Amino acid sequence: MNFVDPKIDFVDLEMYFIDSEMDFVDLEADFVDLKIDFGDLGMNFGDLETYFVGLGMDFADGVLRGGIWSGILCSPGVGALTVMARLVESRV
Repeated sequence: MNFVDPKIDFVDLEMYFIDSEMDFVDLEADFVDLKIDFGDLGMNFGDLETYFVGLGMDFADGVLRGGIWSGILCSPGVGALTVMARLVESRV
């Protein structure tokens, strides 16, 4: 019976190492979630860029409504740079 007990202890020790390995797997999953969070941050930058484009469109709409750039036709959704390029083309 004394010889059986040390074998059982070795088995328990081996199981402890297996549990430790599982913890490393969980830690790796956390790193994957961290990468996903960075991806979301990139999407927020995209939204920020869209917001700036929206500001440019508001500026262009305000100038067009004021009659400063009359005669320049732009489809909805164009940015301020497109409006400015068409302004230059209309002056040439």
